[in-house]
Amino acid sequence: MSTLLDLASPLLAELVSHLKDSAANAPTHTWTQLIYELRSNRELQADWDGQGALATIPELVDAAIELARQLEAQGSIPAAFATVGFNATVFFEWRLASGFLEIEVTGPHTAEGRWVPKGANVAEAFAVPLPS
Repeated sequence: MSTLLDLASPLLAELVSHLKDSAANAPTHTWTQLIYELRSNRELQADWDGQGALATIPELVDAAIELARQLEAQGSIPAAFATVGFNATVFFEWRLASGFLEIEVTGPHTAEGRWVPKGANVAEAFAVPLPS
């Protein structure tokens, strides 16, 4: 099985290197806690938020958990949070000294990222290939 960085864009590889600087970016959660939270949201029913959210898609949650495990294995600091969105996708978010990073798992084998460097007002978007 390939690791995330073997498949990733140069931008993602650079961003993951930011995530390894745990001294500057003290995590508020562990990967274990984030994975537990994702598992607990794996089978939410439609309208789970009372505002019309879609039911979670277990395969997307499973793909997000696998991504979390890969990032943890690569030494990345845990996301500030990982959560299921109203449209059934799964989000990871980091607020770093160098900027804001978001990865959204949009399918069982696809994800997209957005990076906003500190002081910028435009996001750089990139694809995050997930293992098949």
